[in-house]
Amino acid sequence: MRDHGVLHAQLRERGVNVIDLNRSEGAYPGHFLRLVRALRGLRPHLVHTRNLGGLEGQLAAFLAGVRLRVHGEYGREPAEPCRSRPPSLVRRAMRPLVGHYVASSIEQERWLIEQVGAEPARVSHISNGVDSLEFHPRHGAARRHRSRGFHVP
Repeated sequence: MRDHGVLHAQLRERGVNVIDLNRSEGAYPGHFLRLVRALRGLRPHLVHTRNLGGLEGQLAAFLAGVRLRVHGEYGREPAEPCRSRPPSLVRRAMRPLVGHYVASSIEQERWLIEQVGAEPARVSHISNGVDSLEFHPRHGAARRHRSRGFHVP
């Protein structure tokens, strides 16, 4: 949402179209309107937002006419920062605009249904993909080193 200097320059060098919305700290009605205009210009088939900070993108996508809107919740803090309204109120208010939710755990799925009020049919659970053998504290490190040509006793 903000200019990230070097990263944006590197992406542009590789031919990636980067749209800087120049989001400022605090209230940002101008940023929100630029987001709506950008989405209208891009005309995406789908917008996928993540966590509390991304929910404004659901409203922008709705106003821009994007028909497929997905919102993912990938963990949450007990006291998530939200300057103007409680996080639960914001999530419940935005619920009608979200076409489908993605939860990264069974607990997150249950929370979306019970606390946010999402319809169960509009919530999918997709676990984070971690290879438990590859990243096992004892065995994974040895396997990774062997695959790179190192000898591990």
